[in-house]
Amino acid sequence: MMSDVKERKINCILVKDLSRFGREYLEIGNYIEKVFPFLGVRFISVNDHFDTENKSDDKKSFEITIKNIINDLYAKDISKKVSSTKQEKMKQGYFIGTFAPYGYKAVRKDKGKVLIADEKVREVVELIFDLAYKRASQIEIARELTKKYTTPWQYMKTGEVLRSPDNKKQWSPSAIGQFFKNEAYIGNMVQGMHEKKSIRKEKGAYRPLEEWVKVEHTHEAIIDEEKFFAIQNLRKEKRDIAREKHNLYTNTKTIDNKYKGLLICKECGQLLKSRHMNTSNDHAGIENKEQYYFFCRGEDYLFENEVHCKIWESEIDKILFHTVKEIVGILSSKDDLKNRLKYFYKCQLKDMEIKLKTLQSKKEDKSLELQKKYEEYVKGELLLGNYQKEKVAIQNQIYSLDEEIRIHFDRQKKVKQKRTELEHFINSLFDMKMKDMDSIDEEFIRKVIDSIQISKDREVIIHFKFDISKEIEILGGLSYE
Repeated sequence: MMSDVKERKINCILVKDLSRFGREYLEIGNYIEKVFPFLGVRFISVNDHFDTENKSDDKKSFEITIKNIINDLYAKDISKKVSSTKQEKMKQGYFIGTFAPYGYKAVRKDKGKVLIADEKVREVVELIFDLAYKRASQIEIARELTKKYTTPWQYMKTGEVLRSPDNKKQWSPSAIGQFFKNEAYIGNMVQGMHEKKSIRKEKGAYRPLEEWVKVEHTHEAIIDEEKFFAIQNLRKEKRDIAREKHNLYTNTKTIDNKYKGLLICKECGQLLKSRHMNTSNDHAGIENKEQYYFFCRGEDYLFENEVHCKIWESEIDKILFHTVKEIVGILSSKDDLKNRLKYFYKCQLKDMEIKLKTLQSKKEDKSLELQKKYEEYVKGELLLGNYQKEKVAIQNQIYSLDEEIRIHFDRQKKVKQKRTELEHFINSLFDMKMKDMDSIDEEFIRKVIDSIQISKDREVIIHFKFDISKEIEILGGLSYE
């Protein structure tokens, strides 16, 4: 709403009462007394009988200030009481969450909610822990569940447990990991892990472990405690091994992914995933060196039944290198292009500068006109009502000029940025003319490439930062000195 107010799309705001607009009295007071009058916006609160156009009632303004303070204090008081009540319920072992963990249902009992086992999906939870106990990985468990069962989110929405043949949704390996952290499955209630510093802040933060509220044996356990903690120990062992492998990989890895964020699957539009590898003679036709392998499986990240596309880094390097060579071969000289580029943008920026100076001059004239109207009012040559009307009209014209000036400044900035990027682009292309394929590094790629599409048939479609034929056509029609 405030963006529309600033863009002059709204000139009046109507609310039922002040608490509907907000409850932080300092912020509301600032809007009512400063922001809205400055922007020429009328503010009306129906139940409070308040209208900013009626400036003569000082008692009403004082009453509004008091109401804002009361609303703010009321909101904070309610927040404290709600937090205190929730804290007490947590200590009593009641469930205060919105959604019960998968495998349980939250039902009302006495003064709160308690968890009871959901028999419809109990066997699914047991299967998850059984597979984990047998050392299955999270992705292996997710694959097994996806073959037969709906995801927790789908079950919550539809109540359906078994998966239909046309269901494409897959269990998430990361979601599987959450089961093994949740002590609800051994009958314990652990809550209060997060806290919000303010009722107005959307995001919270993790509390220290000692501040969590844990009440044991509050409901029926689905999983045996011994199995639950045995799985946690197994997971810790796996994490330690994975950490060692990662450290070893990090120490032996000598190159970064220079195509990161640029490769797109032509089949589904997703970014390609990458895998760092040391290729060997086992990969026919692929140079034996340290490089990346790129691939896309679309939404099928569990079964790998269908690979949309796959390609080696060295294959992309080769295609990009020869494409750049072809482009440079049909272009005129580097100096000729740079001279045309310089002349074209010099003319364009000169026109923009003239337009900006014209707008700034108009703004200065309007500011002087506003000052003159004020002087006429002070001298008694202009009535207050007439002065206020003319003042608002002139201020609106100044605001419009400010907006035009801002737009032209932004355009000028973008043109200068494009000129710089195009210069780097041309330099990079011509510099590659005298180099070999190993010179295709990240710096070169980031200067010339916008994105690269890879198809299922290994077709490589390169999208350069600039449409070189279009840019040359624009520059080519110019005569310059």
